[in-house]
Amino acid sequence: MKKYILILLFGFLWVSASAQSDTSSNWSYSDKINEMTNDHSYYAETSDNTQDVKATLTVRYMKKSNEVIFTVNGGIFNIIGSGMMFKAKFDNNSIDTFGSIKSDSGYDTFFVYGTNRFLKKLKQSKVLFIQYNIYNHGVYTFKFNTANLKWNH
Repeated sequence: MKKYILILLFGFLWVSASAQSDTSSNWSYSDKINEMTNDHSYYAETSDNTQDVKATLTVRYMKKSNEVIFTVNGGIFNIIGSGMMFKAKFDNNSIDTFGSIKSDSGYDTFFVYGTNRFLKKLKQSKVLFIQYNIYNHGVYTFKFNTANLKWNH
């Protein structure tokens, strides 16, 4: 009888732990308030830290619009002019091409051109791959765990 109870208890704990890991998220959320205007900005971030060049994906709601931003640490995007095209793959779907716009702050950050289309796909995805040329490093493919993004802005 004790053995049967232990097996049931262990099975319940295992199922509970599995359910928790299925709902885990790699997203971190924050918000900021502009004290002058009382405007709110909201942020969701996730990262790919598996390579020597680290990448962060940020979704930002600011000034009544959404933006999708990619930032690298350990390299700079090979952007010619004000922006370039990059490839994105959501889950196992076909590869899409999106435009990028260089940030005014430097070549380590770009904004996605076509935010609404990109964000719609991002919200439905579990994994995102983006491919971009990193200056003096070549083409990198970054992988982001995008499951469970909670974004209603």
